[in-house]
Parts: sequence; C-alpha cells; structure tokens
Amino acid sequence: MHPSTNMSVLSFFLFGTFSFAVLSVFYLKQKDAPFRLFGLALALIASAFAVWSYVVYARPANLELITTIGVAPFVLAFGVLFAVSASSLKGKHKIFVYIFSALFVTLFALLRVFFYGSNPAFDDKGFFYFNADPVILYLYVLAISFSILPAVYVLGRQIKNITLRMVMELGFTLIAIGTIVLIISYDDWLQVINGWGMIIVLIILLLTHLTTRFKDKSS
Repeated sequence: MHPSTNMSVLSFFLFGTFSFAVLSVFYLKQKDAPFRLFGLALALIASAFAVWSYVVYARPANLELITTIGVAPFVLAFGVLFAVSASSLKGKHKIFVYIFSALFVTLFALLRVFFYGSNPAFDDKGFFYFNADPVILYLYVLAISFSILPAVYVLGRQIKNITLRMVMELGFTLIAIGTIVLIISYDDWLQVINGWGMIIVLIILLLTHLTTRFKDKSS
C-alpha cells in the first residue's frame, strides 16, 4: 500500500467493486436476456472499480495508463446497457440502437484515448480525481444518463415484485447520479457526501436483492 493512501477512498472503491459484483451475479442468474445483459454491465462496472481500487491502493507510476484500463470496461458497460434498452424495441428500431451504441462506444474510446486524454491525480488529502477533459466529461454525463436510466426503466417494467422494482429503479437511478458526481466533481467535501450516499444506496440494493424474491407469485 502507498503510504499516502486515503483509506476512506480505498474503502469506497473496494465496496463498490464488491457490491456491483454481487448484484451482477443476481442478474446473470436470471433467464431473460435483458437481465443477463444488465448483469454483464454490472460485472464490467465492478471490474472498473477493481482497477481503480488498485490505483488508489498502490498509486502506480503509470497512473494514467492504469486508470484508462479501468475506463475500458466502464465504457463498454454503456454499450451493454444500450442493448438492454433496445430489448424492448422491435425491428429497425432495435437495429438502430445496436448500431448507435456500437458507434458511440467506439467514438468515445477514440476520443478518450487519442484526442482528449485525462490527467488522473490525487490531491493532498488522498482523494482520487479522474481529471478528464470537459468534452469527455460531457460524454460521460450523456452516456450514463442515456444508458443506465433507460435500461433500469425497461427492466423495472418486467419485475413483478413491487418492492424489488421500486428499490431497483430508484436505487440505480441514484447510483447513476452519484457516478456522474464521482467523475465530474473536484470538491473533496462533495465527494465525501456523494461517496457515503452511494454506499448507503448500494447497501439497500444488496439487502433488497438478496432478501426479496425476483418474481412475486401473488402478482
């Protein structure tokens, strides 16, 4: 461990890794393809958080490269979430969303790697910041808003258990908002508030998914 590692920041990324991984298993076990795709997206996000946990833990010399490695599955998750949203469509509309998602992820990757690189860094309190270019920040906001939120809405309509549906829809919406704040904010205090907010929501999501039947027979 790097001597300047902020244990609170490390704990946040480790808990995020654990939470997204556990939630991904829940959805990967379902029979319907949209739920399995959502589980795959969560697994990719868990992978990204795992890489960033290592970044916070070790502060490697090649910080930008390792951070970018974590960005790769994170961006790929957007494409998978677009596919979840497309599952409710038919014919040409579904094909259009598939093509759009492939082009968006490809364009995002090209811009992020070759044109608008980031300068990830730690401040004097040990908080980790991605320091992405404003163009990339804007694309992050668009990607998170138009991938996670529609996917959650599509899946929510297929969940019969009212409690699970409400927690799932509200919980992942708050996670989407928290992720945007995590990426674009440069204020330590806001990151503390946002981090605790995401942890609380993830705990509620975990408890609900682990204790609630996926399909309510009485529905």
